[in-house]
Amino acid sequence: QGLMFKNNSNNDGNVYVKALRRIMTDQFVAGLGGNAQSLQTTVRIFGEVYGGSIQDLSYGLKNPEFKVFDVRIGQEWLTRDRAEQFCQDLGLTMLPVLYRGPFRYDDIAAVRDGTTTISGDNIREGVVVTSLDTTYHPLHGRRICKMISPDYLTRSNKNATEFQ
Repeated sequence: QGLMFKNNSNNDGNVYVKALRRIMTDQFVAGLGGNAQSLQTTVRIFGEVYGGSIQDLSYGLKNPEFKVFDVRIGQEWLTRDRAEQFCQDLGLTMLPVLYRGPFRYDDIAAVRDGTTTISGDNIREGVVVTSLDTTYHPLHGRRICKMISPDYLTRSNKNATEFQ
């Protein structure tokens, strides 16, 4: 949805602001500051807050954690390799790569389902699918999507957070 939350006292209880505060280590601030000096532009870090009490899947975690799936610097989306280096400089962790190869639905669906590879033993929500390069489709724009696992969408839990 493109929501942004300010890091201020009005948002002390906001789960996303709390996650931000946990990742703002000295390494993060120094790494971002060092990159910002040479970049002189806006840096956007896209990720997912998961675990703890975020939803009915706790991932075996007491507190929520944050993992990156994309980075945009100015108007440029970073390739996976560049994003990994950028995140390493900041002390951040990216979601794991489960498949690298041609876009074939059956190959991606094969890694979409099963048990999570992040932590804990709950089901996998799905996978983020991006192109290796950062090219655009002429009609749809940036080539990125999340392929949701049917097991995730059809799980029966009174605390499930998705609408079906």
